[in-house]
This record gives sequence, C-alpha cells and structure tokens, in this order.
Amino acid sequence: MHAWNQLRASFAAARPIDAIIILSGTGLLGSVYRKTIPDDGEWYLDGVATGVTTQDLPITLAREGKATDFRTPGGFISNVIHMFVPSDLDNLLLWNDAYSPSDFVLQGGTGPGVLALASRVGAINWQQGSASLQPTYSPTGRNSKPAFSMTGGQQMFTTSFASFPDNAEPSSVIALAFANASAANYRALLGWGTGNTTGNYRIVGKASTNNRPLVLAEAETRDDTVAWLNSDAVIFGAHLPTRQDIAFNGGTLFTGAITLNTGANGYANLGKGRNDDPRGWEGSFHELLAFGDEITTNERQKLEGYLCHRWGYTSLLPSGHPYKSAAPRA
Repeated sequence: MHAWNQLRASFAAARPIDAIIILSGTGLLGSVYRKTIPDDGEWYLDGVATGVTTQDLPITLAREGKATDFRTPGGFISNVIHMFVPSDLDNLLLWNDAYSPSDFVLQGGTGPGVLALASRVGAINWQQGSASLQPTYSPTGRNSKPAFSMTGGQQMFTTSFASFPDNAEPSSVIALAFANASAANYRALLGWGTGNTTGNYRIVGKASTNNRPLVLAEAETRDDTVAWLNSDAVIFGAHLPTRQDIAFNGGTLFTGAITLNTGANGYANLGKGRNDDPRGWEGSFHELLAFGDEITTNERQKLEGYLCHRWGYTSLLPSGHPYKSAAPRA
C-alpha cells in the first residue's frame, strides 16, 4: 500500500465509528448527546450552528426532534441523530403537551387551574375562564411527571378549530392518559359536535361497560379485549367516513363500522364529549395529539413508541412492538 494511503487508512481507523452518541436517555427530551471525537467544533441542529462547543449536549424542548450533528473547523461532519417527533407527520392539527410550559396559562399565574392551553402547532387554543371548571396542572401530576388532571366536571372549550375535520373526513387521535372513573357514563377526553345531540362527536376515552377504552363516533366503538381503569394507557383511534379503528397500548388494531351524523361542528371540548352531558373525563393526561388524516400502522407505532419512550412508559408496549426497546428515529 502506498504510504499516503496507509496514513489515510490509519487516520480513519483511529476516528471513532460514532462521532456522536446518545449518552443518556432515549434520545428525546431530557437526554444527553456526547461527541466522541477529540477535535474542537460545534453542535448543529437541522444544519444550524448552536454556538455549543462542549462535549455534551443536553436535549431541551427546543432541541428535541432536531437533526443533530457535530462539525469541526476542518470540515468533518459527524453522524446524525434525528429522533422522531409528532410534527414529522403531515396534518398534525392538535398537540397538547404537559412538558411545554409556554403553551399554557395558569390561573393567577401560579395555578393549579389552567386558564388557557394552546396547541404546539396550528391555532387551536383551549379556554376556561371559570376557576371551578378549570383542569389542573402539576409538574409532578402523574408518576412524578407533568400532567393535566380533571375530576369529571372540569373542561375546556375552543371555537378556533376550523382546521378540525368534519364527520366526512378522516382523522386520528392518540393520547397518553390515566383513567380512574368507574361511573356509568362514558368518560371523554376529547369531543366535538353541535349542542347536546347524538352524533357529530369524536371521543377518545373510557366506556361504561367493563371500563373498556373507546373512540366514539355516533355509535360506540371500543376495544373489548382489555379494561382501562386506574391505569396509564396509550390509546389510539382513527376516524374514517365509514369506520373507526382503535388500538390500546400498542396492541391489535380493532376496526368497527360507524354511522355518522353529517351536521356541522359547533365547538370542541377538552375533557367532555358533548355539551351538558355528564361525560366528563376523570383522570389525567400527559400528551394529546390529533391529525386530520388516517394514520398508517407504521405511523401509529412510531407515535406509540415516541410517547412511551419520552414519558417513561415502555412497559405499556407489548413485546412484539417495533419500538419497545428503542425510540423511533425520523
């Protein structure tokens, strides 16, 4: 081998295989990335210089989900770590996240009541001016992690939801939540429609019969193989013009036919299914996502893996789930 080629080969062999690694965490919020190369340089997020030159890079909310690499003055660009987050998917309409304090306003500035809650994307803003009806927020609200909680009579509403699909269009909802209501009526985390009528609403919540998880249109659709009570869960539902799908804790996707009322939506509720109905949510939630499209199986599983790894609930996922052991990458 030519001497120059030998020198280049030895130089390449000396450089670590991974120029940056995930030092701690799952790669999502709260994780730490480390550069393993000895050269000086700078961290980049989505190709933009951060000004950070230290060996370790903590992943804050603002850095989460960005394509991350390390670059040296000599022109070396490391491998890229790019973790999946919900905004990587199209048609994300609603993203309520208890980890994102800039998106909610607490009553009196300190709470615990939530006066306003904004989506991390789009223009959907939940409101509740009455202190007695406000959900509560706690930085250690559930399993020592941030959460919004409701006791059945608490709810928020919005009229800024023109981008929500109507009953003739597909939509998908997924939430990481805790249910603790055993009362007879259906307990709804999310619903929208027109007045106190049958139809025009879509709900992710818990049914009255055997505490089954459900996603409801005009007719009940629920997962009859499991119960959801006094436990945390990842619940997914896809709403299509002729059917509704539901998956619980990353398990089998169940499909049921539905009949829809075609009236226009008049409002949306967080924590209640239909106006003036005793169907308020009882429990808490960490994160709630809604899409104006039908989510594919791969996309659903990525969302399930993202939620469980981000919040520390991987035990909820079945052993055969593709993201049981590692969080999804973009």
